[in-house]
Amino acid sequence: MESIEIRVLDCSLEQNGEETPASLTNTTLITNSDIKSLDLTEIQKPLIRRATTGVVAFYAYMSHTEHNPGPHHTIIFDVPVTNLGNGYNHFSGIFSVPTSGVYVFSWTIADSQGGYVFSELVVNAVLSEAF
Repeated sequence: MESIEIRVLDCSLEQNGEETPASLTNTTLITNSDIKSLDLTEIQKPLIRRATTGVVAFYAYMSHTEHNPGPHHTIIFDVPVTNLGNGYNHFSGIFSVPTSGVYVFSWTIADSQGGYVFSELVVNAVLSEAF
């Protein structure tokens, strides 16, 4: 079973030429979908099938500001809105893949003071290089 999490890669704010720690604010998370391929060799069967079981998707957000996150700090989106397949753990911030398939992740991290925040997607404790 694979586990996926988002971590802070780098976070800083420059004011008057000086770097100061930055804060993360109201963050929106990750969406994910299980994409199924169609078998085009079976033309008699409908080409588009509605997924009725095995759907995996989650959406969560942070209910608080994350002050001064250090490098490689796991960002935890603690309020799950949707968690189909129960793959996302809102206590650890880790998504465990419940079924094999293709997953799509999207997230937004904003700095309230105009600095920058680089984040990384970590798969099985290894930095993902898929971007």
